[in-house]
Amino acid sequence: MPPAAARVVETWRLQGSRVNVHLAAGPQFWAAPETVDCPNLIAASNAALTHDAANAADA
Repeated sequence: MPPAAARVVETWRLQGSRVNVHLAAGPQFWAAPETVDCPNLIAASNAALTHDAANAADA
């Protein structure tokens, strides 16, 4: 994770937010002039959201 992103995460946590960080390798879609597929990002996002939903159901 880039240092700037780590500082943002730490700031949010210090302010009381629950932050779960999941890294995914893939193309820099935000810098591409055309649409870019990011299957690793989609898979990581789906796994994180599924995990969070399962934990919320158990609470």
